[in-house]
Amino acid sequence: DVQASTGNQTYISIAEPGASSLGDNGMIIGEDTSNTWIAQRGNKGMWFSTNDTGRMLIDGGGNIVTPYQPGVNVAPLSGESGTYNNASNNNQFCIWTSIRWQVGNSYNTSNGTFTAPIAGKYYVSFHSNWYNSNAGGWIMIQVYKNGSVYEQWYHSTSGQGSWMNESGSTIVDCAQNDTIRLYKQTASGSGGGADVGNYGSFVVRLLG
Repeated sequence: DVQASTGNQTYISIAEPGASSLGDNGMIIGEDTSNTWIAQRGNKGMWFSTNDTGRMLIDGGGNIVTPYQPGVNVAPLSGESGTYNNASNNNQFCIWTSIRWQVGNSYNTSNGTFTAPIAGKYYVSFHSNWYNSNAGGWIMIQVYKNGSVYEQWYHSTSGQGSWMNESGSTIVDCAQNDTIRLYKQTASGSGGGADVGNYGSFVVRLLG
């Protein structure tokens, strides 16, 4: 059904197969005096696809799903030994070898590097747990972009207990092939045994 440019709307209506009339079925592509519309008139989902593959779904309830949005979540599995820290090395890049989920193939389990497959803004978060053997110590977690510090979080351990936690999140604006890594620093004698790796996590996800 095609309506000519009369009144305040111009549109093309497409009904589902076998429909005898448009009614509330199908979709419209149209224009009114204020907006341009691509709309599903019923309660079915709408897929937006490339290469014959659904990349984004808006379901009948308005929920948006982007199953191919690049990202990764890495954290040790139950019973796995610490993978990025030990008591004798308090300043090093954080490396996890167990991938909980990943879209794409952007995380390197050998060096803990996430490489942006496309330009965009990436959400980055981490959680770290460590043993503090020095009541006057401190810990710093740094987000590195292309080998330089992008953002950092400092936590003093003065007067606090033995087991400490550090969490943070940020948004990193990346060009294609930019890299993101985490680096951990602690004061001399601040401890940080292998259990740091057991309870840590690192998440990167493209926002858009």
